[in-house]
Amino acid sequence: MIFNMQSGTQMQEFLYEFLELKPIKAKNEKGNISVAEDVLLHYAEKENIEFCKLLINARKLKKAKNTYVKGFRRLISDETDNLFHTDFWLHSTRTYRSSATLFQVIPKHGDIIEGIPWQTIRKIFTRIEFYKQYQCGNYILNLQEGMIGEVDYVGAEVKVAAAIAEDDKLIEDLNNGYDQHSHWAGVIFGINKPVDEIKAIHKEERFLAKNNFTFANLFGAGNTSIAEEFRKSDFYIDFVKKAFQKAKQTKGFNKSWNEFFKDYSEQHIAECQDVFYKRYSGVKDWQEWVVNRYYEVGYVENPLGFRRRYPMKRNEIINFPIQSTSFHLLLHSLIEAENKMRELDLRSKVVGQIHDSGYFNIFKNEAEQVMDLVEKCMTIKPMFKWLGKVKLESEWELSSNNWLDLKLENKWFEAKHLDSEEVFKEKFLHGFTETMGMDTDLIIKILAGKKDKEDKLYRLPGWEFKYV
Repeated sequence: MIFNMQSGTQMQEFLYEFLELKPIKAKNEKGNISVAEDVLLHYAEKENIEFCKLLINARKLKKAKNTYVKGFRRLISDETDNLFHTDFWLHSTRTYRSSATLFQVIPKHGDIIEGIPWQTIRKIFTRIEFYKQYQCGNYILNLQEGMIGEVDYVGAEVKVAAAIAEDDKLIEDLNNGYDQHSHWAGVIFGINKPVDEIKAIHKEERFLAKNNFTFANLFGAGNTSIAEEFRKSDFYIDFVKKAFQKAKQTKGFNKSWNEFFKDYSEQHIAECQDVFYKRYSGVKDWQEWVVNRYYEVGYVENPLGFRRRYPMKRNEIINFPIQSTSFHLLLHSLIEAENKMRELDLRSKVVGQIHDSGYFNIFKNEAEQVMDLVEKCMTIKPMFKWLGKVKLESEWELSSNNWLDLKLENKWFEAKHLDSEEVFKEKFLHGFTETMGMDTDLIIKILAGKKDKEDKLYRLPGWEFKYV
């Protein structure tokens, strides 16, 4: 008989009769023993049963295949262009962002199984095939000129929050490129160092501040929810244990570790939040105003006039104007860019959008023009008076292969050939390096001033590179 991994009966027989595993749950009313996911996970992780490890991995791979690979296949048009065609809806989400079938829900972090990241699925999306003919003596070469590009706003939601809250200090920090995450890492963990030093040395502290504190405060999170996230971090556990050991030495202390950890973390975060809102008092005032206004009129309205109505939780009330506005800034920019690209009769096209990012198929010879055009559409917004003094920024990532291989590129640089002293001033790094037969990764390291294992600066013999 063929073993069916989807059969609960066969799985029970295999686990509890053949492998003779000890059940961790009682039989149900029908006399069956559970073979649910949490049970298999227990045997895999706690009892190190190899079969259960393999079975869990097989199920994860099958889910990825059925959800994404087969799901994408159903959205590819065989009869016309063999391209993936999703739907973009503007009315189906309560956040007033867009939604798209499958395209917007590919996990960005983590692994399907160990060694196979979810981002691998992005290999499905490749550059469109643009070809250009080159005359080489008696030969005509058809070379691939297509690229895939992604552009997004730098700190879109934080800048929108600063603009609608009219918080002058937050606007000043953002416009000056002040590293808020390093600053708040210093406040939380008592690191009395310059922010650039904190960024370079205290990476774990900065990561926690960025993901669990800075953004959380802007979106109105309370100290209990932020503290709960911090308590999941081994790094923060070690940090609080030092305070616990010190507290144990005081007279009359009788708290358990769990009790102390919860109380200390919530009090600690509350104190840090007081410092945060003292610096960004405009944000706090706006949060209180928008919540009170919601209870007065029964809806929240963003600067573009979109409204979301009752019922809403406090964090949703504060989140909605920020997230919805960030998306519509991008949408406005993509529409404007698409119209201008059509006016200029460019072959490059807008092909998709995810939250604050837009995606393009780009003809290599048009890349510099497209990047500059889109950048202007995204950063120059005189029609939106509510943006005030906030400076918008965008950044590009490009690949001549697929979506997974995108690399940052939006700076001008000079490449000087030392023998001929010929100087190339370029912005389009990938196009230049491929044309010259260079290693793009190496040039990026040279431009960034990176060092090799021998602590020597990366070099390319015969060439000199610098940003301009």
